[in-house]
Formats: sequence, structure tokens, C-alpha cells
Amino acid sequence: MHRKIHLIIFDKEFRFSAQAYCILLLLTLLPTTLQAHDAPNSAQQLMEKGDSCRLIWKYNNALNYYQQAYDHPEVADDVDMQFQLLERIMRTHDVLRHWKEMPETSYRLYTLAKERGDSVHVAMALLMRGKRMHALGQKKEGIQTCINAIEMLKRTDYAHKAHELAGYYAILAKLYTCDGRYDEALRMSQEEEHYVELSRKCHPDEW
Repeated sequence: MHRKIHLIIFDKEFRFSAQAYCILLLLTLLPTTLQAHDAPNSAQQLMEKGDSCRLIWKYNNALNYYQQAYDHPEVADDVDMQFQLLERIMRTHDVLRHWKEMPETSYRLYTLAKERGDSVHVAMALLMRGKRMHALGQKKEGIQTCINAIEMLKRTDYAHKAHELAGYYAILAKLYTCDGRYDEALRMSQEEEHYVELSRKCHPDEW
């Protein structure tokens, strides 16, 4: 009986000691945890958060993260990051039909690309400009601007050119369909299919 009581007391003391140790450990780690939680996100982390939101169609949240990343101090001297963020912001405005906000971003992208001699991003900016012009009623000029963007992109050595061109032709097919120009729309759809297959052959792992 005495041994049983002794074991019960020992067991209680052991559990108390273990609980005390856990509490002490948590208190020790708490400042580090809070510091990590309060640490500001880098521009890369903010951009990745935006990408995650975009994948689940939370475009407003994605746009917020992209804009925070673009305003981050470390982006000022990182041209590649500026290109990535401006492209993402521009395309998110497009999805959200932000016709008033898009021109500023596409102009920034266009200007930066011109300064750096980057024809790929010039083409991206031009395509969005053409799409917006068409949406605002400048249908002929808008379509021609999109065609100019396609021709410019074709002359580049961009690794994902085929994938990008497939998307551009899909946009043109939609614009022609909206205008009731079904023969041109069909031709654009055929071009889209061609570049989808070309992209599949060039990047089978991604597909």
C-alpha cells in the first residue's frame, strides 16, 4: 500500500514536472515565434502569396499582395522583379476588368521594357493595350494593336513564346467573335491550336 501511494505521488510529480518543462519551453520559444511572425515579408514572399491567391481565383487579394511587393524597397533596384510584378498586376487588372487602372500599369511595363530593350514585355503591354482599346469601342485599332503584339513576340527568342502566342490568338479569336467576324475568329482559333501543340512539344514536362 505504501509503495502504491509512493508511485502515485511520483507519477503526479513527474507529470507536474513535464508540464512545467513544456510551459517553460513555450515561454522560451515565444519571443522567437513572435519575432518571426512580426518579421516583414520580402518582395518575393509577397509575390508568392499573390500567386497562391491567384491560383484559387482570389484576384483582389492577389492584386493587393502584388502591389505591396511592387512598393517594397528592395524592388527599386531589381529590374527583373519589376517586370514580373508589373506583368502580374497588369494581367490581374485585366481579369478584374479594371479598365481605368490597367493603362497605368501597362504603360509602366511598356516604358520599362522599351528602356531595357525587352521586346517580350513590350509585346505583353501592347496586347493588353489592344484588348482594352477594343473593350472601349476602338475595335479596329485594338485588334491591329494585338496583331502588332503577336508579330513582335514571334520575332523574340522567348522560351515560352509558343505558350504565350496561344493565349494571344485565343484573345484575338474572342475579339473577332464579339465583332461577328467568324471566319477570322476560326482562323485565330486554328492558330491557337497550333501554338498549343507546339508548346506541348517544347515543354512536355510542364504539360
